[in-house]
Amino acid sequence: VLARLSKLTRQVERIGDERHPLTRVDLPGGDELAQLAGKTNGMLAKLEQSARQIRESEEKLRIYNENLEQIVLERTQQLELQNLEVQQMNAILENAVEGISQFDVDGRYVMTNQSYANTLGYRLDEMIGISWKETVHPADQAKMIKAFKVLLEKGKAELEVCGVKRDGSTFYKQVVMIAAHSENGEFTGHYCFMKDISERKVLEAQIEHQAFHDTLTDLPNRALFMNRLYVAQVRAHRQNASVAVLYLDIDNLKTVNDSLGHEAGDQLLQAVAKRIQHCVRPGDTVARLGGDEFTVLLETTVDEKEALKIAERIVSQMRAPIKLANCEVFASASIGVAYSTVLPDQPDRLLREADTAMYHAKMHGKAGYVLFTSSMNDRIVERIQIESALRQALDREEICVYYQPLIHLETGDMSGVEALARWDRPGHGLVLPGKFIPIAEETGLIVPIGYRVMEEACRQTKAWKEAHKEYGQFTVNVNMSGKQLQCPDVVERVLEVLRKTGIDPGDLKIEVTESVMMANVADAADKLRQLKALGVKLALDDFGTGYSSMAILNEFPLDTVKIDRAFIKRLEDQPEAVSIVGAIVMLSKAMSLDVTAEGIEAENQVIFLKELGCDTGQGYLFGKPMAAESITKLMASGPTPFSKSIGVEERQSVEQMLRAA
Repeated sequence: VLARLSKLTRQVERIGDERHPLTRVDLPGGDELAQLAGKTNGMLAKLEQSARQIRESEEKLRIYNENLEQIVLERTQQLELQNLEVQQMNAILENAVEGISQFDVDGRYVMTNQSYANTLGYRLDEMIGISWKETVHPADQAKMIKAFKVLLEKGKAELEVCGVKRDGSTFYKQVVMIAAHSENGEFTGHYCFMKDISERKVLEAQIEHQAFHDTLTDLPNRALFMNRLYVAQVRAHRQNASVAVLYLDIDNLKTVNDSLGHEAGDQLLQAVAKRIQHCVRPGDTVARLGGDEFTVLLETTVDEKEALKIAERIVSQMRAPIKLANCEVFASASIGVAYSTVLPDQPDRLLREADTAMYHAKMHGKAGYVLFTSSMNDRIVERIQIESALRQALDREEICVYYQPLIHLETGDMSGVEALARWDRPGHGLVLPGKFIPIAEETGLIVPIGYRVMEEACRQTKAWKEAHKEYGQFTVNVNMSGKQLQCPDVVERVLEVLRKTGIDPGDLKIEVTESVMMANVADAADKLRQLKALGVKLALDDFGTGYSSMAILNEFPLDTVKIDRAFIKRLEDQPEAVSIVGAIVMLSKAMSLDVTAEGIEAENQVIFLKELGCDTGQGYLFGKPMAAESITKLMASGPTPFSKSIGVEERQSVEQMLRAA
C-alpha cells in the first residue's frame, strides 16, 4: 500500500511540472488508491483537454488580432486613397479646361466647375439652380430635348449645339451627357461635359466654303453649282416650273493675260463676276467653273424670253470698259442659253446644252448670246466628225493649197499670190477654210497644217519663178497662226522649210494677224525679228480689227500692212471709211510700209485705193483663190495687167468723196 501510495504521490507531484508531461497513474486493483488513481487520470485527461482548448483559443485569438490589424490597416489606406482621389478629383474639376457640370432631374444646374462657368460668363454660385434652357439657343432646344430622350434610353448622349452666354452672345459647344443614378438605380439627373468648339466650327465653315467656292471670285464653283442646279430642277419639276442656265465665256481674257499679266487677268475676272451678279435676279446663282467660264442658274423662269433678257443685260453691261489697276480694258462675253426641258435627274445635260449654245455664240462673232436648239447637237456631232477626219487628212495628204493673185494697183501686174489652205475631203469635195480652220486652231492641228501649206507654197513659188523669170519680184504670202508663232521652234521650222524648198527667203512673206501679235507683244516681236533676220518678209493681216495702234506696230519689223476687207467694202458709201483707209495708208507710208487692200470686188474701190496711195490689191475682182495649175496658166500669158480707163465722171465722183472724207 505504501508503495502504491508513493507512486501515486510522485505522479501527482508531477502535475504542473512543465518538465514532465501529463501521465496516467496505473494502479491495478479495486481499492481506494486504484479508484483515486482513476479519478486522477480522469482529472488529468480533462486538464489536458482544457489545455488544448486554451492553446487553440489563444491561436485563434492571435490570428484574429493579426487579421484585425490588417483590416484596420487596409481600411485606413482605402480611406486615405479615397481622400486623395477626392482631392485630385476636385483639383481636376477646378482646373479642367473642359467644362463639367451636374444637373438634377429637372435639368437645373447642381454643380459646375470653374471652366464651365467661365465659358458661359457666370460666377460659380450663379450657375446653381438655373435651367439648361437659359444656356442653349432656342433654335437648338428641340435638338437638346431629343438628346435627353436618348440619354434616358441609353444612359449617354452626344451632340453639338449653339450655346448662349450670360451676355446674350452665342458660341458652339460640344456636349456629352451621362446619366446619374442612386444606389437603388433611380435616375437622379445627369453629368455634362462641355467643350467650346467655336473655332473649329469657324474653321470647318471656312473649309466647306473653300471646297464649294472659287478662291478668286468667291463665287460658287462647279460642284456647288451642279448641286444647286439639281435641287432647282427637282423643285421646278414639283411646282411645274422651269429653270434656265447661262454659260458664259470671256472672249479676250487670254489677250489681257498675255499683254498685261495674270494679275490684271485676275482683276478682270473679279470685275466680270461682279457685273454678272448685278445683272441677275435675287435668288439666282452665279458660279465660276474655272478659267474664263462662268455660269448662271436662273430659277423659276417664266419662259425663254426671260432668260434671254438677262443674257442681253449681261452682254450690254460687258460693253462698258473695265477699270483695272493701271488701265482700262474691254471684256466681251459669249453666252449660251439653255432652257429646262429635261428631267430633274439630268443637270449635266442642261449645262452641256448651254455650253453648246455658247460655242455657237462664239462662232457667230462673239459678244452675243445664242439660245440652244436641238439642231445644235447635230452640228456638234458634225464638228467631232470633222475633227476626226481632219486628223486623218494630214496623214493622207488631203490638205492642198490654193492661190489668190496679188495685183499691183498702179501697174495692174500680178506681183504675187497668197497661199490658202483647202481640204479635198473624200466624199465631200473641197472644204473651205471657214469650215475646218477654226477646228484646227482649237485642236492644235493648225501647226502641222500651217507648215505643210508653207512648204508646198514655197516649193511651187520657186518653180514658178524659175519658169517665169520675166516676173521679177514675185512673192508668196503664207498665213501663220497664233499657235505657230507661240511655239518656241517657229524660227527653226521656217528655216527648215526654206532649206528644203530652196526658195529665196525674200520671196516668202509671212502674214500674222493683229490678235496674234498683241497676245504677247514682247515674245511676238522677238520671234518676228528672228524671222526677219532669215530674210523673209512680214505682213500684218486684217489691220483695224484688233487692239493695236500704229505706234505699237512700230515695235514690229513689218514690211506690209493689209487693210481688212470690212473697210474696203464701205469705201463707196461711207465717207468715214475713206478717212480711215486714207489715214492707214498715210501712216503706213510714213513708217515705210507697203499697203495691201483685201476684199476688192468693184472697180470703183480700185479707183479709191489708187487715189489714196494703196500699193497692192487682192479680191474677187482680180480672181478667186484657184489651184496652182490655174495660176500657172495665168502666168504663162505674161504679167497680165488689170487696167481700165477711168472715165471723167467716175474720177470726179471719187474726188468728190475723197474731199468729203
